[in-house]
Amino acid sequence: MLSKFKIITDEISKTIIIDKDLFLFKLDKEKLIHQNDSMIEYDKHFIFNHTFLEYQYRENIKHQWRSITFRISKEVIEEFIRFINLILKKINEREINIESFSKEFKYIENNFPYFFGYKKGEDYFVDFAEKQIN
Repeated sequence: MLSKFKIITDEISKTIIIDKDLFLFKLDKEKLIHQNDSMIEYDKHFIFNHTFLEYQYRENIKHQWRSITFRISKEVIEEFIRFINLILKKINEREINIESFSKEFKYIENNFPYFFGYKKGEDYFVDFAEKQIN
């Protein structure tokens, strides 16, 4: 059975027309911008996509997960919410609304937050995270 992370990211790559490989976390060619004992952050990438403005990879060394964060402009957030709610409904998850972004929201599978979002300033952010398997 596919993980919820895989289902959501597959649907996003098809519908929003974004490269599916972004969710494979091929980090060997990414430029490292910050690292400490527990976290690695990679350079931001600006993208010209109707929905997403940029993305950035992170790795949590201590807890062994990695994520991709997308920044979404306020002009298209309602459209994104409608789209993501269709996917959440398919996987029997609760729907989100614009108020969900006023505080951080999380979706958890196997005690791990695979999808979460928040608002910072005028922009909205969504993270898709995957536990690393050694």
